[in-house]
Amino acid sequence: MLDLVRLFVGGIGIAGFFYLARRLPPLLRARTEWANRVGAATRYEAWRGTPGSGPDLADRLEGELIANRLRRLIGVGVASLAGILLALLT
Repeated sequence: MLDLVRLFVGGIGIAGFFYLARRLPPLLRARTEWANRVGAATRYEAWRGTPGSGPDLADRLEGELIANRLRRLIGVGVASLAGILLALLT
């Protein structure tokens, strides 16, 4: 019975890593594009060439969305690693 539980938990951990491998590269590419577009300016005055303006609401929300997705994927990676280690060490 313990072997079935170990197999199941390890399988979920491996599936989590496959999910992570599939989702992480496009998200990192989107974060890089967003950072180049919004975060590359050293000051808000240099942003989009207009003095005194900063990122608009859509850009801020996009940054928050990307950050939240990255945090979720970090959680998936930690849970996957914990599942695999639990399956191997029990």
